[in-house]
Amino acid sequence: MKFRRWTFSVFLALFLVFGRGDNLFGWARHNLLTQIILENPPEWVKDFGQVKVNKSTYEIGSLNPKFKLIYTIPDKSRYPSLPPGFVSYARNPDRKYGFQGAPAGAAVSALQILVDFADEPDWDMDTDIETGQVVNFMGGSQGYRHMYYPAGTFHIPNPFMPQGKAPERAELFYEYAREAFSGGDYYWGFRFLARAIHYLEDLANPFHTVQLSTKFMMKEDFFQGTIQTTKNFHFAYEDYVAFLVIQAKQGEKSYAGLTRAMIKAPARKMENSRTAAQDLAGFSNREGARLLDLSFDFFGEEFRSNQKRYLDAGKVRKLDQRPEKEEIMVITEKMLAEMSAVVRGFLEMAGKELVPGK
Repeated sequence: MKFRRWTFSVFLALFLVFGRGDNLFGWARHNLLTQIILENPPEWVKDFGQVKVNKSTYEIGSLNPKFKLIYTIPDKSRYPSLPPGFVSYARNPDRKYGFQGAPAGAAVSALQILVDFADEPDWDMDTDIETGQVVNFMGGSQGYRHMYYPAGTFHIPNPFMPQGKAPERAELFYEYAREAFSGGDYYWGFRFLARAIHYLEDLANPFHTVQLSTKFMMKEDFFQGTIQTTKNFHFAYEDYVAFLVIQAKQGEKSYAGLTRAMIKAPARKMENSRTAAQDLAGFSNREGARLLDLSFDFFGEEFRSNQKRYLDAGKVRKLDQRPEKEEIMVITEKMLAEMSAVVRGFLEMAGKELVPGK
């Protein structure tokens, strides 16, 4: 009887945690991660040359109708659906970390298109589209499209069955890239590849392949507290990784293993984007439960709260002394290395299949 009550409570908590509409992002800085992965890009991407920017002529019916295409840094007042921090993030004084963009008619490198638009699926592209019970259990429409719980793993509401659309989304935009390249539209070919890369990168984050750690449950505030605690640790981990990667790029040697893991990862051979995404999710899931449990002790009791908690630079420095740090870094390096290997392999496959003459 106690087991049944506990199982029912877990079921309710999962529904409430993931049945709210807050957007969940896989990584805080896809553009920066992609830039690091492509510091040693595939030859065909490096040698492609300049590409002319042109407006989209593609009809993609599965996007949020409020989603706005962006080519240059936008006026926030004209694009209210953008994430609140987008403009300040884009105008980062250190331009190599920020969105570059280019107006229609301008020339831009293939590499820059891939970096700029690796973040695009997080710009409200996937919100307010999907509905239903499974969608509710994955954080709403965006969570459903950016996550994937592999077959054979326990999750609600369909345990041991695959759940989530991220591999399908990666494949969708790969096929749009095929259409664009076949028509000589290289700008949109690379922009669609960047979107596909986003979903692949999301699946290297265990918070997108493991549903919940029981450590996040708050007995004293079981529903709202568990909801907010899960979000707090999810976003803390994303912000933590982004902060460390930026510090590593700026010369902080103690975090250099993260960038080194991405730069040195060899391309993973693959036959298609969907299977590659599913395999990456499986890898992430196997490491994920341990990472979620570690994050609870690592980020600390203050994130176990029914109030929003944020990780700032001062808090990150204090984490250097936590005993869990070494294992979290080991797991994160594995995730980033595997992510890089898959992204590299994905682009190698694209070069052979979509632009064989290059």
